[in-house]
Amino acid sequence: MFNFFKKKYIDESLEDQLLDLSKEHPMLSSLAKNGKSCDCINEDISNLGHDINNPVPVNGIIGEMKYLNRLLCKCGTGLIYHRLGSIEVQDIEEVVDVYETVCAEGKHWDVLYLHMYHPRRSSLCPVGYSFNDFHPIFSKHPIGYGTHNFDKDFPFGVDEFMASFIGGTLGEKFAKKLTDIVSNRNNFIRPKQQEDKIKLIFPQNN
Repeated sequence: MFNFFKKKYIDESLEDQLLDLSKEHPMLSSLAKNGKSCDCINEDISNLGHDINNPVPVNGIIGEMKYLNRLLCKCGTGLIYHRLGSIEVQDIEEVVDVYETVCAEGKHWDVLYLHMYHPRRSSLCPVGYSFNDFHPIFSKHPIGYGTHNFDKDFPFGVDEFMASFIGGTLGEKFAKKLTDIVSNRNNFIRPKQQEDKIKLIFPQNN
């Protein structure tokens, strides 16, 4: 039976997403603009973003952040995230970025794979996630509780990266909000299963 009431996915226009790429490094911008415009690299949406061989296609670093900022976990809250690193994957041109995430409640930890060499962001989300509603103003800015950098004390150092990235009073304001969210460290203890998953991905860091 068709679900006529299912919300239509809304994102920025292709023109706006290409404009974001013009703000990236020229080499990255060129590779992404000439990359494949798609929602899923290998057409298997069942493991999108959860399999290193099937990363989420997005448009540049800004695109990665905008995509992650709109994801809601199964408890309906947004994500805090940082980039663990990048990995070369066979049969995929250019590296795949590896992000660690935790929901703002501290309940759900995950690892998501993204590939930023595409002209637009995927309109699909990984299993277990949904998209926050598109906001005509706020969704056009890569401002959220995350960073493209590696936070060695994740998620407790993300606020400093946010303040630096956003800058000024606004950056301090958003950073303070995240500081308050993660103020109780006991609510954000990385599960052993998450630690083991990361060790398998980056054994050289053990």
